[in-house]
Amino acid sequence: MRSSFRIFLVTFLVWFEVLLTGASSSLCAQVAAIRPQVTAIRPQVTASNSQEASNLSQDSFPPLPDPSLVTRRAALLPGWGQWTNRAYWKIPVVWGGLGWMAYQTSRTADMYLDYRNAYRWRTDNDPLTRDPFESTDSEASLLQKRDLLRRSRDAYALLTLVAYGIQILDAHVDAHLKGFERLDFSVRPALPGQAPGLGGAALTWTYRF
Repeated sequence: MRSSFRIFLVTFLVWFEVLLTGASSSLCAQVAAIRPQVTAIRPQVTASNSQEASNLSQDSFPPLPDPSLVTRRAALLPGWGQWTNRAYWKIPVVWGGLGWMAYQTSRTADMYLDYRNAYRWRTDNDPLTRDPFESTDSEASLLQKRDLLRRSRDAYALLTLVAYGIQILDAHVDAHLKGFERLDFSVRPALPGQAPGLGGAALTWTYRF
């Protein structure tokens, strides 16, 4: 009884080993048959990906602005540099800020001239000259308001120049940073034998200048 069981067990193990050997040989033959096809397909997929990236670079992204050209335009006309950078929402901000400060500069300059002339007429000892603030301001008040308005005029003029320089700097820096907006992240299926260990998918990123 035991010898029969041993014979049956040995026969089963030999048959199972033969079955595994045949399956392994068949799998190797299939892999060997598929490998040339994969090798032939890989250059086509690579060329297709390169062409796709080239088309995406040409069609999806407009040409990058030249920073030197943008800087010159912003210096010639406020907002022109932002227009060249296609940052259209900044143009009303630039013109609104510069316009408001230019208005304040002009307004305080006119008021300064009024109080300066009134103080001169008040102190020239000529009875024929009368200033418009004679009934509202004393001589000391005229002098105080004149000095205050002069300082305000100078401050607004300085702020206008600073804002003008800031919009030039903004246009110049924005032109340099445009390239960083062109990061392309994509997921593509990996071919057999390519990108091992990624589980059939590959994550790639491309920086376009």
